[in-house]
Amino acid sequence: MKKYLVLSALLGALSIGQAQVASNPSGITPFVGLGITFGGDQIGRDIQYTNGDSSALHAGGLVDLRAGLEYQAINSPLSFQLSLGYHTDTSLGNGKGGSASFSRFPVELLAHYRINDTWRLGGGLRKAVNAKTESSGNGTDYVVAQKYTSTAGLVLEAEAFISPQFGVKVRGVSEKYKPELGNQQEVDGSHLGVIGVYYFK
Repeated sequence: MKKYLVLSALLGALSIGQAQVASNPSGITPFVGLGITFGGDQIGRDIQYTNGDSSALHAGGLVDLRAGLEYQAINSPLSFQLSLGYHTDTSLGNGKGGSASFSRFPVELLAHYRINDTWRLGGGLRKAVNAKTESSGNGTDYVVAQKYTSTAGLVLEAEAFISPQFGVKVRGVSEKYKPELGNQQEVDGSHLGVIGVYYFK
């Protein structure tokens, strides 16, 4: 429930920000994004369900939801973004005997260089906070519920604009996660992703 309250608060803040930008243009634009990512080490063992299906969690998957602000430098091809995201890979039970998830809240600070009206390239830093695995039912037999600390990650991406308000990002992220309990090895959360972004212009 807490994660949904955080996301609702973010979207509410962006709505207020959109109204402020519209009434007082300042080069600052709110945005939201939704994408899908692939990659990273497997977390735990394959989850075996009672109906014979199986699934696995990966430290680089799967759904990436974000909201943030962009600053466009005046008379310059440079722009800067600050965002907070909710990134999760989940295996839902839905009557199959259990569930498990790996979730985190990544904070990203990126810079972009606009090549032309359609394309721009960018990159920057990413730090995931409140990273954790959760499990229920027979999911607890395959994924241990625990918290993780993350390394500072690197982001490289290219963005194509379908319209002035909508862009599609193709990106690569390099990061690692360390379980807080025990002497377990780091897991690689590096991943590739595609994210659609809407700018409130």
